[in-house]
Amino acid sequence: DEAHPGGRVAEAYLLNTLGGAAGVLLAGFVLIGAFGLPGTSVAAAVLNLAAAGLVLLGARGPVETAPQSAEVEAERSEVGPEVAQAGYPVPAGAAVPKGAAVPTDAALSAVLLTVAFGTALASFAYEVGWIRMLSLLLGSATHAFELMLSAFILGMALGAGAIRRRSDATADPVRLLGGIQVAMGVTALLSLPVYLASFDVMAGLIRVFSERPDGYHGFNVGRYGLCLMVMLPSTVLAGMTLPVITGTLLRAGAGERMIGRVYGVNTLGSVAGAGLAGLVALPLLGLEGLVVAGAGLDVVLGLWLLERAGRWSGRGSRAALAAAGASVVLFASVSSGVEFDPNTVTSGVYRRGELEGDRWRSLFYQDGR
Repeated sequence: DEAHPGGRVAEAYLLNTLGGAAGVLLAGFVLIGAFGLPGTSVAAAVLNLAAAGLVLLGARGPVETAPQSAEVEAERSEVGPEVAQAGYPVPAGAAVPKGAAVPTDAALSAVLLTVAFGTALASFAYEVGWIRMLSLLLGSATHAFELMLSAFILGMALGAGAIRRRSDATADPVRLLGGIQVAMGVTALLSLPVYLASFDVMAGLIRVFSERPDGYHGFNVGRYGLCLMVMLPSTVLAGMTLPVITGTLLRAGAGERMIGRVYGVNTLGSVAGAGLAGLVALPLLGLEGLVVAGAGLDVVLGLWLLERAGRWSGRGSRAALAAAGASVVLFASVSSGVEFDPNTVTSGVYRRGELEGDRWRSLFYQDGR
């Protein structure tokens, strides 16, 4: 849809990630128990074949192109004053709303592709850190891992759904993306105190559900809620980034091949982030340092986008300077105020519902490979 490129990409991303979040829970809690590992693999293959069949059925009929409405044609033919003043060339057919500050030169592609790589690297640093952290809170059994993974993917789905209208309506998508990046880093940083507070909640879940015959169901719902408490704010924002990036480039006339390029660069950043986080950064920085480093990367990317947006639109970089100052204060406050107590994080609260506190003296603790 030329009139709403970012919204269409967001809708596809929303449905795909919702399926991922549901598939993790379906496989772990239903299919493996019902059909075993081979049967679950066969069920996944059947679902893929069914999807292929739907595509083939849809491709049999003629492809109809819906006529553009007069309002859409007017939006496509008019260039807003900010674009004209900044001298941004707008290609024919590009859907640029009035007042949109969307440059179309190679600099925009380079900036947004770099952000697509960097934000994926930071997100998977979070995921590695959060999974290590939550395994100390929820346990490391497969059901616990499935809850963590599903919560992570669900947040990205909700983010794509939340941004699908705003992506095409904003007059300054680069500034919007910069704000999202800064907010993502800030919420990731704040996940650390939320995580520490969740140990008392976990102890309460054990006490409430351990004596009930059907307590395991409620216990898992509670564990899922804890995963969402820690991860949801940041993952919702992470789910907004790809739709905004691809929508911005499509509006700038980059062509549909840019969707694949953005997705490829983002996936490469995910691979690099998972490897570097688990094998290099975690042993060097520890769990706290790993999440703080990922948060810092997201904030730096966001500040860079805000500076670019101010330069491209002629508005200056006051927003970037204000966000930088606030981020420095927040990072200093949280980093100095949050400390992972080895007795708490290694207490195994998910087993007995007890926090050892000062009953034991920790002789050695290290976050290793």
